[in-house]
Amino acid sequence: MNVRLLAIAILGIPVAGWAQSTDLICAESDPAIRLELQAADDKILQVDDAARDSTVEILAKELIDRYPDDFIVHIRYQQWIRGTMRPAALIERYQLLAAAHPGNPMFAVLYAQALRGTNAPQAIELLKSVAAGPLDPWVHLTLAEIYSSGKSTDLPEARTQLDAWFGACPTTLNWNALSSLARYGSPATVAKEAAVLRAKLKNETAPDLLLSWRFVWDMEFKARPVAEHAALRQQVALDVARLEKMPASRDNRWPELLATGRKLAGGQE
Repeated sequence: MNVRLLAIAILGIPVAGWAQSTDLICAESDPAIRLELQAADDKILQVDDAARDSTVEILAKELIDRYPDDFIVHIRYQQWIRGTMRPAALIERYQLLAAAHPGNPMFAVLYAQALRGTNAPQAIELLKSVAAGPLDPWVHLTLAEIYSSGKSTDLPEARTQLDAWFGACPTTLNWNALSSLARYGSPATVAKEAAVLRAKLKNETAPDLLLSWRFVWDMEFKARPVAEHAALRQQVALDVARLEKMPASRDNRWPELLATGRKLAGGQE
């Protein structure tokens, strides 16, 4: 049996072509698929710890079976499954998929993502060998994550890679990227992205996307001098007042967002 057929037999994941644009990569998947991912997130948040592993496995398999060539679905799958699967099993799964798709940058990057917490040097080598294309932003983001911690820590290089991600995806609401930017991003990029994301979220209504306000506030307080923080607190108070008028989300992160905003508005930075 060849590697391609072996991947189907062992993993139960159909192999397919890949043709996602940079716009979709930066937008966190097709809008309709994003809603399905959010629905799956909601189900996972609502189950107790005893049922979480089986729920994750069932939901992840359903989505992967439906969208075998959607990069963001695979990324979310990896995020969900990391807590329920041994790292070696996750690595083996994506090693087989990469081998079944020689020359396909999607599975090369996904294999590197699976490797990054266990074998950073191999992940770096793999990412640097990926041909240029729509997935370039994710190559940069994965390298930024690798260079930001562990034995491969190189913060200047991490910032360079993160700047490259935001250069390609300036309006991204990717939580890993935003969290990284808030923690160690270059001051110029932090200030620029805070303004860009404020403009983007100002008219947003989707609850899962509105959760990104926490990063806007964090970056604004980091980017602006202390003398301007009083004005920022007033702006955050207005943001929170607007969010409180929106339909309540079942996501348990929603009350946390509002609580964070209230604290910032009250001067608890």
